[in-house]
Amino acid sequence: MLQVGKSTLEQSSSQAPLGVEEPSAVWRGLYEYTALMAQIERIEAEAEAILGENDIEILVELSRKKAELAEEIVDAAAPTIQEVILKVTMTSALLSDGDLQVGLTSQCLNDCDRVLAVEGDEEQCLKTLEPELWQACSQVRELITQAVEDYEALEAAWWMGLRDLVGTITRHKAKTHVGLKAKGQVFQEIYQVASVMDCLGDLQKSYLRDFGTLAYRRMHMEAPKLDHSAA
Repeated sequence: MLQVGKSTLEQSSSQAPLGVEEPSAVWRGLYEYTALMAQIERIEAEAEAILGENDIEILVELSRKKAELAEEIVDAAAPTIQEVILKVTMTSALLSDGDLQVGLTSQCLNDCDRVLAVEGDEEQCLKTLEPELWQACSQVRELITQAVEDYEALEAAWWMGLRDLVGTITRHKAKTHVGLKAKGQVFQEIYQVASVMDCLGDLQKSYLRDFGTLAYRRMHMEAPKLDHSAA
């Protein structure tokens, strides 16, 4: 197997956060991914747009490894809120660059949920806290039930209705941990029956954006501002 940038990786591994003796899987993945990108850029620059057969083979192998690393970063457990923020930031970049199709894996959602959770908030009702989001998610689940019962019979109106609801959920800015969790869950449920929908990429980015906002509040213990007028 091709040995990719070993000296670069060893140097990067020494740059772990202060107070951390051994870098976590998230940090190691980030270091290795950065080293890969640097190596790819160096080969392309040295080739001056004329790639030899050996260069092409190396770039193909590096690209394959880069794709594997992208998935490993998302699937790596992140023990602290700082590392979850790092992973979410990296996931957003990987999605934007096309190195990932699905960033909201079960591991990613579990990490985000764990670091944002506050004792007792699971007992709070999404319908009360964020009624617009609750309604859209409920309608999506009704459509998913129809698809499970008879996928072949789905018509254009079904797809248009689902697309509109995904747009509503995407535009909604989750104000609570409960709302963010609902966004992640409904993404996974939709993906099981309609993974071909382009708008799911925007839904993922929306989730990651909202996580960033809520993570900032969590770290600074700011209470979210809720509007109960629609409840």
